[in-house]
Amino acid sequence: MTRRSFTLTHSIVSLALYLTMSTVARAQEPDSASAPTAPNAQIQLPDIEVTVLADPPPRVVDRKFVFLGIGLTSAMSLDVYSTFRANAWCPRCREDNPYAAPFVSRGPGATFAAGALFDTGMLGLTAAMRKSSNPAVRHIWWLPSVAVITGHALAIQHNLGVREMCRNNPACR
Repeated sequence: MTRRSFTLTHSIVSLALYLTMSTVARAQEPDSASAPTAPNAQIQLPDIEVTVLADPPPRVVDRKFVFLGIGLTSAMSLDVYSTFRANAWCPRCREDNPYAAPFVSRGPGATFAAGALFDTGMLGLTAAMRKSSNPAVRHIWWLPSVAVITGHALAIQHNLGVREMCRNNPACR
């Protein structure tokens, strides 16, 4: 059965059910002419307090979020460590990342502090995405942090490549 004939069959069956059910519902309603009416009928309703429970806010910090934060911090730490090790292996090498270079030139303390601040901001963005009212944003809340972890992993791989290159090249020293 093709998709078109399935849709046509589905539409016909739905229309038939709708027409059948609407006449049944109409038959169950009392006729206004035959219903007795009281001249001043007053209906007394009991006082009922209704409490509407709102959906709980989405949970932001859970096991996935914590593991993502640990992964982000670990990747940043290994990236900073491998950057300074690469500078020790290759004295002629320098940091080419224009955002990280000012911190690398100031030493490991400033670089770790800047990396920690960046990771904190990234986790703040992740938390904001996770509790967003937009369902598409809530669905990909983890993506920016994973992208940064991937960037750190590529930088670590590059720094280890600098080590191998300088190990085999006496002009590096």
